[in-house]
Formats: sequence, structure tokens, C-alpha cells
Amino acid sequence: MVESLAILVDLEAKYPTLALLLTEAKALGIVRMVEMVGLIELLPAMFPLTGQILGVPGDTAEKLEQSKQQIAAVLSFFEELLADDSLRDSSARAD
Repeated sequence: MVESLAILVDLEAKYPTLALLLTEAKALGIVRMVEMVGLIELLPAMFPLTGQILGVPGDTAEKLEQSKQQIAAVLSFFEELLADDSLRDSSARAD
């Protein structure tokens, strides 16, 4: 995920006339917020579940449940943002 964001920033800097991201200020702010929420909230919450899937011992049932709840909260937040019609008026090359 971090590498994907770095690649996107690099492409935006190299080719600004073919914008991959939205250029309208509010929409770009929302995109950046989603990036940060993904990195700060979603990614760390996924680690215990990934460990469980891979069979790595160590996390308690309580920790796994907390991770599931955190992931559900972040995904619910993302769904609310996607339901916001104001973003549909903006477009970028990636659309």
C-alpha cells in the first residue's frame, strides 16, 4: 500500500498534465484523507488477521476481535465517503 502511494505521487510529479488524481481542492483533500486513514488505521488493524491467516501464533481472540472491529469501522467510513455525491462531479485521468 505504501509503495502504491509512493508510485502515484511520483507519477503525479513527473506527469502533471495527465493528472491521475482529482484536482479540485475538496476532492483531493478527501483522497489524501483516505490515504492517511488507510495507512494509519486500516493497515495496522490488518496485521493480526494476516498473522492468523498465515498461522503465526501470538494474538489473542480479543486482539483479533478488536482488529475486525477496527477494519469494519474504517471500511464503513470509506463506504460513507463513496456514497457522497459531491465526489462524482470531479474527474481525473484515472477515471
